[in-house]
Amino acid sequence: MNVTLQLRYCPAPQRTAAAWLIPGGDVAAWLAELTAWNVPLAEARLLPLADGLLVWFPKPVPPIAGAAQAYGRAAEQVLLPVEAAIEPPVTERELARLLSPDGAHYVWHPRHGLARYEPAAVQRIANLLAPPKPTGISWDAAQSGVAFNQRLLSIEPTQRPTLEDLLEAARDGIATDPMAGGKLPAQPGEPIGGAIGQAVAQAGLTAAAAAAGAMGAAASAMAAGMQSLAGALTGAGQPTGSTAAQSRQSQASGAGGSNWLSRLAEWAKAQQQAAASNLDRLRNRQIERLLNMLKDTPDLGLRFAIPFGGEAYRGLSRPGASLTERNVDFSLARLGGGSSADFWTLSDEYRRKLLEQYRALANREISLGRHRRAAYIFAELLGDLTSAAATLASGGHFREAAILYEQRLNQPLSAAKCLQQGGLFAEAIAIYEKLAQWEIVAELYDKLDQREAARQALRRAVTARLTASDYLGAANLLEHKLQHTDEAQATLLTGWPRSAQAAACLDASFDLLARHGRHDEARRQVTALKPLTGTEQLQSLAAVLARAARKYPQPEVGHAAAEAARGLVAERLPRAATAETKNLLDALQSLVPADKLLGRDCGRYLAQRSADDAERRRQSLGSRLKRPELRVASWFHLPPAEWKTAVSIGDQFYAAGWHESRLMIVRGQWDGTIQHLSVPVAAGNAAMRSRPILLAADPWGAEPLYVYVAPGVPGSLASLTETDKFHRPVAVTPHSGCDVSTRVLTYGPGNTVLVGRLIGEGGAELALLLTPYENQRPLPGVQGIRFELEDLPDLDYIQREPLPFFCRAADHYLGIGPRLIHKRIRQTMCELPSPIVSITGSAPHTRPRIVVGCEAGGAILWGDTADAPHTTFATDLVEPAVGLNRGGWLAAATEDSVGVFTTEGGKLRFVSDSDGPQARPLAVLSTNDHQRFAIVTATGKVMIFEVPARRT
Repeated sequence: MNVTLQLRYCPAPQRTAAAWLIPGGDVAAWLAELTAWNVPLAEARLLPLADGLLVWFPKPVPPIAGAAQAYGRAAEQVLLPVEAAIEPPVTERELARLLSPDGAHYVWHPRHGLARYEPAAVQRIANLLAPPKPTGISWDAAQSGVAFNQRLLSIEPTQRPTLEDLLEAARDGIATDPMAGGKLPAQPGEPIGGAIGQAVAQAGLTAAAAAAGAMGAAASAMAAGMQSLAGALTGAGQPTGSTAAQSRQSQASGAGGSNWLSRLAEWAKAQQQAAASNLDRLRNRQIERLLNMLKDTPDLGLRFAIPFGGEAYRGLSRPGASLTERNVDFSLARLGGGSSADFWTLSDEYRRKLLEQYRALANREISLGRHRRAAYIFAELLGDLTSAAATLASGGHFREAAILYEQRLNQPLSAAKCLQQGGLFAEAIAIYEKLAQWEIVAELYDKLDQREAARQALRRAVTARLTASDYLGAANLLEHKLQHTDEAQATLLTGWPRSAQAAACLDASFDLLARHGRHDEARRQVTALKPLTGTEQLQSLAAVLARAARKYPQPEVGHAAAEAARGLVAERLPRAATAETKNLLDALQSLVPADKLLGRDCGRYLAQRSADDAERRRQSLGSRLKRPELRVASWFHLPPAEWKTAVSIGDQFYAAGWHESRLMIVRGQWDGTIQHLSVPVAAGNAAMRSRPILLAADPWGAEPLYVYVAPGVPGSLASLTETDKFHRPVAVTPHSGCDVSTRVLTYGPGNTVLVGRLIGEGGAELALLLTPYENQRPLPGVQGIRFELEDLPDLDYIQREPLPFFCRAADHYLGIGPRLIHKRIRQTMCELPSPIVSITGSAPHTRPRIVVGCEAGGAILWGDTADAPHTTFATDLVEPAVGLNRGGWLAAATEDSVGVFTTEGGKLRFVSDSDGPQARPLAVLSTNDHQRFAIVTATGKVMIFEVPARRT
């Protein structure tokens, strides 16, 4: 009897340790382990195994601790783990008799089994340290061979199939019914021959209807011919004698014939109507049968279902009263049509029941995993191609789903995502590249191990981000994806101080320097940051320096930032307005948040400044007699959003802003009636939401409302509909003339649309070119208006989006820094005390008054050219929103105060003021009341102020 010996693990050792197995194949690790044993190694015997080095000693040694596994002797020649027991049990003598007596060594490994080693395989410690013996073979004549890529990255067609390709392949099925001949079974219990009989319906009624129709048409034609003949005979001349009698007799017989043919045509028409009525009854019986089958035997009923989703057909077939059997597997080829159509008129009730049954069946097919049948129901029976594409994708039919998305639904992004989900990366990349989704393209190229293509795609993504003024996104790609730290740092500094991301860019710059340990550069950057003229920039710089002082990991940089912040706050506080004072004091207090005394002192200072400002206003008011009182007539709120801009067109106004990842457009009336539109944009794109919004509204409210944020946003046409309150619908759409260089978008004279784009590079021949459009089409033969900018010293202000601009009939005004430029035929220019923020003015055909809002107060020009006399106003206000209403009242508003001036007689006189809206004003708008104006804030609050008429 033969018995196989096996090893069994035992928790307790079965023998004394005589050898140790060091795991791994690293010789250095073996030597490190051996030297750590602290035993004499000169007599050690080494046996290299498949998964380690087995070491034993001829003489006993002290117990060895470490990572080595203990082995013991089951016989003189056999080594195995000390915890292993042999089953069935054998003695050492029995085990020795089973092995050859030639001095070989045996190692019984639990995983590799029993292995035999010749005596020559035993090594010493010296063998591990000895260099290899030279072989005398020269290896300097090797030549590189052909390397084959063993990794399969993708399988793709040489040309992507299109819907037209599939239709071409299915041309043989045009005008045929692939499973024709199947008839709808009768309902259980339906009488034989019920409903007049199916044979009569198909043969008799249909044929009778056709015959009656043909007979009626022939009768009508014959009657018309006889009437023509009678008319010809009558018109040949007045007959005499017997000829006259014959003519009267002929007319009488002709009239009788005509009446007979008319009665025949009416009879045929009645027969045709009766046949059609019976056909409708038969068709209704078929619908009842179909509904019963869909409920009781859905698989069979589905094959006879009436489609509601047909789009294209090839002619009309003869009307029938039976439903034919169909192929219920989804096919792209059938969606293109090609067969003849027989349209059935169904009642609303039948239509509703069928649609409910179809949707229930589609959900049933999805739950059973039959996604192609579900897609057939959605596409052909329901006409819901969106659900059909989603169902195909969930069932793994990604390419067909992508074709539906791209070629039938015009949703290329969904098609690309579908192909990406299915692992069809090369085809997805082709679509993503058309959509300029370069970051996703880079990710897919990376998955395909095409590193250079991925790098080029990331470069394009960086360019796209920079084009959209998203410096943060561009720097993030440069640092983390392309590992270009220096370029990322330079990009962040480019975003300071004129971009919408200025403060965030400067914060990110310090964070980048801290992450990479570039502390000396951070200290130099703190020193190089100079105070700026813009109040928002000053506040942002103070806040950024304060955050760097608290968070920068290197103390010296933190101390330098704190000192710079204190100096900036101390220099600016005496000239700051109340709102700016609070922000500066918050930055100062954040330097030492634990200092309670500093917080108390900042609070006292702010309270004293507010009291002083209020007292100054009261004294100013008390020095003037008989001033009209400025009061709030009404107010209301826009829907929740971060509002960016607002414009008025008399009795209505428009506002635009962001709510999460949606662009919000509002049309409102001054009584608080609101109509809003929400347009989805790229989800989670915070950089996009930080961009300003250009809004062009037709002064008469009849033409489209044009919106521009960045290329592709919004990407589709929408509409503000007509209601009881809003008597005209207004289309909301991007303008085709806008691109990344656009700085102006407004309506001009004659309902033209003016699009202002920067042209020129690096200041050389730099200009703003205003192009007039008729809706979306450039006016033919009309040259644009060109503002020459290359000689201006304030070119850094051209990064402002949008540029301050105003159009009044043929006069155009542009603000670049503190310079106001006017252009009609010639270009004039003047310089104001501080940089220009906004420009507005009086309506055409009124006394010309141009109102300019600056970073400090504003100015009004008493003429239509830039070099006309001007008067400054409200110089103590910081970046006020300014506006001129229909009554000639000029208003200047900040968060804290609103001031009103009269412009009567060509002179500017202060009238009254009031508390501000306690939120940043976006615009001062003219209403339809000469005594009123409105202020729209960034939080969506709309306040309507009234200036009562002067008392005499």
